[in-house]
Amino acid sequence: MAQYVKLGPNANFFRCSSLDLSIAPDDVVGLNAKQMNHPMIRRALNGGHLVLTEKEVKEAPKELTAEELKEALLEMRAAGDNDKKILKNFNLAELTKIATLYEIEIEEGDKKADVYAAIVSAIENEDEE
Repeated sequence: MAQYVKLGPNANFFRCSSLDLSIAPDDVVGLNAKQMNHPMIRRALNGGHLVLTEKEVKEAPKELTAEELKEALLEMRAAGDNDKKILKNFNLAELTKIATLYEIEIEEGDKKADVYAAIVSAIENEDEE
């Protein structure tokens, strides 16, 4: 059974080349008995560079709704962000969700820039009305 370790509170990084083991901040690593008895691991545990911990399960990022994505897009446009920066912050699936709010049909083969251009056109038409 593996024991789990992570960096201690004052540690920035841990590397053990003989075990080919690297531990970065926020990493939780499972070690078997042989690895736990390695002299370098033992010294790191005794010195507080590594600490024992329970296995941490990271939560998956919360999926944003179409309305939340739309608000984020509108906020970025209102802040004056350029199109390139906005396109970098959204993936095709997120832009497709936003497009459904504006009743834009996405065709197969459409790229992020195409979908974004259609959304911007719909936003501008909405503002004119």
